[in-house]
Amino acid sequence: MQHLTEQQEIDIYANDKFHQLAGMVSRYLKVRAMIDYKAIDDPANLVKHVLVVNNSWQLMTPKEQEFVLFCGPDWKTAKTLADRINKLEK
Repeated sequence: MQHLTEQQEIDIYANDKFHQLAGMVSRYLKVRAMIDYKAIDDPANLVKHVLVVNNSWQLMTPKEQEFVLFCGPDWKTAKTLADRINKLEK
């Protein structure tokens, strides 16, 4: 049996939380948008992989990332992020 490294465990946990959030955000979208999970080399991010909209801009701020990772995704955050996408991707 292969054991995961600590970094692999963190990446899997973050991927799961962000995937849940992306599904919640999609319920509020009024525009067509593709939400991807990509590696971004930005020291401000808490994790290496983040949600990116239409291959052009990062969806969440580091503060929002922290909230989702430590408190879990919620509908209020999902609505806020969807409103941001609806506004910027008209």
